[in-house]
Amino acid sequence: MSPAASTGFRLITGLKISLAPWFALLLVFTVSATAADGGKHIREAPGDILEGIGASADDGVSGEAPNLRAFYIDPDGDDSADGLTPQTAWRTLDNLANKYFSAGEGILFKRGGYWNGTSTLPFQGARQGTADNPIVFSAYGTGPRPVIDFTVTQTPVWTPEGNGVYSTPLASVTRLRRMYVDGSEVLDATSYDEMLSHEKYMYWHDQDTNLLYIQFNPAGREIKYSTTHAFIYFGSGSRHIVVSDLDIRGAKYSLSFPKTENVLVKNNNLGEGGHIGISITGNNHVITNNIFDSKRPKFDYSDSSSTAHGPHEAIAMKGENRNALVSRNTIRNWAHSSMASGGASNTGLKFYANHVDGSHLTYGTKFELFSGTADVEVWNNYFYKTTRQQIGGKRIHIHHNIFDSMANTPVKSYNTGQAIGIYDFGEENSDSVIENNVFINSDGAAIVFSTRGSYMGSHIIRNNIMYNNGKDAVTYPGDPKGIAVQIKTGSLQDSRFYNNLIYSDITDKVIMTGNERNGPTYTVAEFDSANLPGNNIGFDNLQADPLFENADSLQLQLDLSSPAIGAGVQPLAARDWDGYEIIPPYDIGIYNMASRPVNPIFTDGFE
Repeated sequence: MSPAASTGFRLITGLKISLAPWFALLLVFTVSATAADGGKHIREAPGDILEGIGASADDGVSGEAPNLRAFYIDPDGDDSADGLTPQTAWRTLDNLANKYFSAGEGILFKRGGYWNGTSTLPFQGARQGTADNPIVFSAYGTGPRPVIDFTVTQTPVWTPEGNGVYSTPLASVTRLRRMYVDGSEVLDATSYDEMLSHEKYMYWHDQDTNLLYIQFNPAGREIKYSTTHAFIYFGSGSRHIVVSDLDIRGAKYSLSFPKTENVLVKNNNLGEGGHIGISITGNNHVITNNIFDSKRPKFDYSDSSSTAHGPHEAIAMKGENRNALVSRNTIRNWAHSSMASGGASNTGLKFYANHVDGSHLTYGTKFELFSGTADVEVWNNYFYKTTRQQIGGKRIHIHHNIFDSMANTPVKSYNTGQAIGIYDFGEENSDSVIENNVFINSDGAAIVFSTRGSYMGSHIIRNNIMYNNGKDAVTYPGDPKGIAVQIKTGSLQDSRFYNNLIYSDITDKVIMTGNERNGPTYTVAEFDSANLPGNNIGFDNLQADPLFENADSLQLQLDLSSPAIGAGVQPLAARDWDGYEIIPPYDIGIYNMASRPVNPIFTDGFE
């Protein structure tokens, strides 16, 4: 038996670690983005609309981290060596068992390496680095990011249960979420009966008996799944942890950091074959330049609750979080949320320049801020074909984002294709500013307001372009199309809509109040002069084609004859989509034309 096989890990062959900038990110919160060649990411003239949005490609190179006592792991290493140099690297993860990491220590995996197994790694309990000497998990050498993969081929003993169903006992698993049969993913059911009644739900994990049921004959089939909880789980009290340049697959959580401080997660691939990419709570975290891709095929999805089938959330910040930056990540293929924040005292969060893509799913990858969230900034993000972003909380600043082609789903009988849904979630939702965004080509409205009875109001909606939204309203047959803003009955109070540009090429009735098809609809001029319920008011809004350079190819710069130029008001935001300081005259939309030749500034988070 090989050393790897003794713990269930099988080895298959093949960073610029610069700690000082990491500490600047964690401690100073004043950051400039730099390219691999050291140059600033500043565009002197408008270029590709998505330049600088999402994660950059891995450069394939890692170097030694200064002042780090590293333990090296290489698929061609030797577990009997000391692991302290690349020449004396360990071969497997066995020597990490029960290891306590001290400040300034870390694990470096060789680039191009592949580790595959079922063991839950023992990175648990409090682990405390320091600002100058964090605990580091990263890579060394050249080549692709090292892969740590917990999705393994399973060969259990299966018991026939009748009706074409087979069962096998599982080891201790919270809930099995992902399974692959002959290389293709199959979906889990939420009950035994659901598994029997739907061919697309091929397995069910009974957590009471810890039995796994499948509704196909396992003979001759390759069945792969993961029973690992998390690759890295550092518990309450851990601080100053760095995870970079790794590719983590198959665990329920790629990374889990409950009640921690000063965690930096950078330049990783996370979430393939898993349920959640990262679960994190605590203070002063930075999650930047990662690819969160669940690699999920195009399955239907019929339940957006905690019983979600398959991959659930890329970034889960459910609990107390303060002063976190989530920037420049690429997030794809999550059946529930790209990012979800909620719970007690989620404050000071910043979401910047992320690329969120739900185009390979029939439902999901939405962005969510729940009750308990306050003083959050969401800007320069690109959302494409997700279902509606759900926004609760207080004092949320949403600006200079692009919401492109939000999508309804065939597995819901009502609209899910609104760009933003403003909800109270049973608690007060107030004092937010939504400004200088572009909402384009969504199936539903650009913004919908809906309440469960708590106070929702004192919001400002200004300087936004809403272009050809409401393309496919599906709630009832005959629903009006072309609606850009919907204010449901009794949902909103004391709010102001002004200096927005709203346009539809299928109707001039672009705003609706009331509930669904039963409410009155308005042109922009009618809305501005209407006696709206709830002390809401609209004024100085425009109804005209914004004259983008080319809307079909997402060239959203404004033609010089655009009615949006000079038609805005001073925003709360300081910089436009390209990072230029906003100066008068103020435009509607994500660009400010008067700012082009003056003071280009690019920021990557806290200022």
